[in-house]
Amino acid sequence: MVGRVAPRAPAFQEYAGRNTHVPMIPSPTPVEAPIRGARGATRPTCRLPPLPRSFCDDLCQLNSNRYLIQTRRRASYPAGGVRNLMGRRRFSRTWVAWTQALMLAWISATGVAAHAVDPPTDPAVTTPEDLEPLLKRWQHTASARASVGYRDNVAFSHDSPQASGFFRSAVDVGTIRAPIDGNQLLLLFSAEDTRYFRDVSPDHEDLLTANAEWRHFFRSPWEAMLSLEGVYLDQVLDVSITETNRTPLPLRGGIVTLRPGVRYEFSDNLWMSLELPVARNYFAEVIDDYSEVGPKFIVGWPYGQKSELSLSYTFIYRPYDTDPAAATDGQPIPGTQRVAYQHDVLWAWKHHWDAARRWLTTTKLGFRALRDGASGYYDFDRMGIGQEIRYRPFSGWELRAEVRFAAYHFDTQTAQPGGFERRERRDLSGLLRAEAPVAKLLKVFAQYDYEQTYSNLALDEYHVNTVSAGVIVEF
Repeated sequence: MVGRVAPRAPAFQEYAGRNTHVPMIPSPTPVEAPIRGARGATRPTCRLPPLPRSFCDDLCQLNSNRYLIQTRRRASYPAGGVRNLMGRRRFSRTWVAWTQALMLAWISATGVAAHAVDPPTDPAVTTPEDLEPLLKRWQHTASARASVGYRDNVAFSHDSPQASGFFRSAVDVGTIRAPIDGNQLLLLFSAEDTRYFRDVSPDHEDLLTANAEWRHFFRSPWEAMLSLEGVYLDQVLDVSITETNRTPLPLRGGIVTLRPGVRYEFSDNLWMSLELPVARNYFAEVIDDYSEVGPKFIVGWPYGQKSELSLSYTFIYRPYDTDPAAATDGQPIPGTQRVAYQHDVLWAWKHHWDAARRWLTTTKLGFRALRDGASGYYDFDRMGIGQEIRYRPFSGWELRAEVRFAAYHFDTQTAQPGGFERRERRDLSGLLRAEAPVAKLLKVFAQYDYEQTYSNLALDEYHVNTVSAGVIVEF
């Protein structure tokens, strides 16, 4: 699927979600830089500290990826919240040029954020006023996408697939404020609409996402952040992992997440972050509304050529509004409230295989355990692996292949009513994508997606093939 966001609610695979941290830009060593005064007089040369790496992280993510968001629609909706809300962001080549110029200006005056937070008294040290003429405080980007495609199973049906062609349109906009005074602001918005040509159900799908993120760079290795994320969706989702429904359903709803956090840089080769997201999930029907809260802890080890290893742990507490807990046969238990306790561990390895960073591989291994705190009807364990290979042979070109596999084991649910065999499920999905420039601000792309489930529960099984091709106009 092109241009879809994967809300981190349980019905989406974690491997499609946003990576909290991207490969780091190595912090440069302190530099000697002449600073000009307000009237053009050159001050004595001053020594400036290294570039704040967290600011580099955002620029690296915006430069290395165009502002595109990708969706994996399968997986268990309530098993994840909105933590991976923003999916894969990709920005335009125009944005790349802007941010590269911004980086050059920053390197000549590194440490602005730190000095703004804790201004030194040395008159030879740079100030925000000195750098205002050098740096644009705000940078903007926008893109529009249009594509046509074909899907052989619109509703993810087990036994009655409906095929249809479709037209998809989308817009993406983003802006970033340089942390001249120690405060960085990132604003992102994406909207996508899909219309099917045939008389199928559903006949359309919509997805809107918005993100506002504020970061404050201290002079010390600490960094604070606060983000507000929102999603509106109207599409088919497979919620059978965490609900009693055994077939994918058309759902309409929204998700709002507030995410405070801190980050600490031990050195150029080690960092950690702690977040405490609070999410609220609303649905028009079928699925009960619920809230989510819980910490997420990440440790990262950056190394040469902007590569990185990371390990994360997430705990989520999820109380439902009105749903009762379920007995071992799936029937509601009167006078109870349904809750879920979810544990996620994810190991990720991103590696550039050459100095030009044309070849990139991303490997992810994850484990998820969900417990319902009652009869165990909703309990499951999941092991997952994902592998992505990206190759950029020329400027603006990109070839990408992905494969993802997840295995579910249910502790209590059975494959057949009254049977003894426990429910098992395997999910396999893949993607092939090619992208090439045809003009300065125009690109063409083609993509193929494959999704299939295997299970000893017949209603769990379906397969979907999707092909699409289109254009991207970048502003």
